[in-house]
Amino acid sequence: MVATLDEALLQVVSIARYTLSAATSLNTSSATGNTGGDAVILFNNNMVANYNVLNNLQAVGGIVAYVQNQYNQPATFDVLAAFNNLKTAMLNTASWIDTAVTGVYLYVPNATTKAIDPAQFTPAQTAGLRTQLGLLITACNGMLP
Repeated sequence: MVATLDEALLQVVSIARYTLSAATSLNTSSATGNTGGDAVILFNNNMVANYNVLNNLQAVGGIVAYVQNQYNQPATFDVLAAFNNLKTAMLNTASWIDTAVTGVYLYVPNATTKAIDPAQFTPAQTAGLRTQLGLLITACNGMLP
């Protein structure tokens, strides 16, 4: 568990920045070419792990008031709403991925090399993913100072 409010804030900001970077990268790459099933699963697993960390950080006493003070934002900036928006966007993205990949082969045999390769999804097949990633990117930006 986090020892101080400062460490908790640092972790929240780090998770938001990491998630923003990863979501932006996947959003861009999935729009411009095929995306491997392994890339989607890696993104999802990292995001879910960070979602769980955020749940633990939310339990740190006084974190909302501390973040509000540290961000030095106007009173109209609702830290708790931004935090919850980020968590909701992460959960919605994970749920979308879970539904989309259920029953889909994420790895396929390569007839030439005899290796098992990640399945490739076209930009058209990942359009729904990009919708979710766009919402997640917006939520990440809303949490960053």
